[in-house]
Amino acid sequence: MLAETTELTLNGRLLNTAGRTSCFGDANSAFVVAESVGQGTIVTIGSPDLFINAELDDDDAAVVAVNLLAPTGGDAHVSFLGPSVVDFGDEAITDLVPPRVWNAVFQMLAAFLLYSLYRSRRLGGVVPEPVPVHIEGSELVLKAGLLSERAKDPGSAAQVLQTDLVHRIRVALSVPATATDADVATRVADRTGHTPAEVEHRLYGLVATDPELVQTAQLLHTLDAQLFDTAGANKAMPVRTPDQQAPRDIPTEST
Repeated sequence: MLAETTELTLNGRLLNTAGRTSCFGDANSAFVVAESVGQGTIVTIGSPDLFINAELDDDDAAVVAVNLLAPTGGDAHVSFLGPSVVDFGDEAITDLVPPRVWNAVFQMLAAFLLYSLYRSRRLGGVVPEPVPVHIEGSELVLKAGLLSERAKDPGSAAQVLQTDLVHRIRVALSVPATATDADVATRVADRTGHTPAEVEHRLYGLVATDPELVQTAQLLHTLDAQLFDTAGANKAMPVRTPDQQAPRDIPTEST
C-alpha cells in the first residue's frame, strides 16, 4: 500500500523488524512495521509526527498518512483541509485595543503621578516654628483677674472662688457626691463654729457688685483658713468643738 512513496523524512525512532513487513528502513529496522494478527494487521510507526499538519507537506508524508488511515480504499475517505485565507498572525489581545485608549490610560497615569508629587512631602530646609511662651503662675492669675475686672462680671469671679473652695472641701472632708449643698454647709459649720446658714451663704451666695465680690473673697479666705486648719488637726486627733481646738502652725492657702 506504500508502493507509491519514495522518500520520507521525519524525526523518530526506527523499529525492529524481526521478520515482519516493513518499509522506510532496512532488513533489521524500519520506520513503518506491519504485523498480521488474526484477521487484521497492526501497523506501528516510529513517530506520531507523521500526522502533524506541519509535517504533511514534507516529502511523501501526506501519502503515507492517507494510506495508513485508509489502507483498503473502498468507502474510506480522507481529506486534508487547507489553511484559512485569513492569516492568524502574531497579534495579541492588547493589539486590538485602539491607540486612543492607550493614550487616555497614559494621560491618566501621568496626571496621577503629578498629583502624587504635588501632595507628597516637600524636601527642603527646616522651617522655624514659634515656641510656646512660658508664663509664671502668679502672672497668669494676675492677668486672669484683670480680664475678669474688665468683664465687669463680679458674679462669675465669685463663682470661681466658691467652686474651687467647695471642691477642696468635698475632697478634704470626704463628702459623697450625693450630698446636697446644705449637707456640705452643715459639715463645714461643725468644724468652724459658724452657723450652717452663714456657711451656705458664703459658699453658694450670689454676688452682684464689686464690693460684694471683695467681701465674699475675704470671707472665703477666712473660712478656708479655719476649715483647713481644723481638717489638718483632725488627721491627728478626734474631732472637737471649735472652742476646744488648739492653735496649730499650719500654713494656710489663700485664693
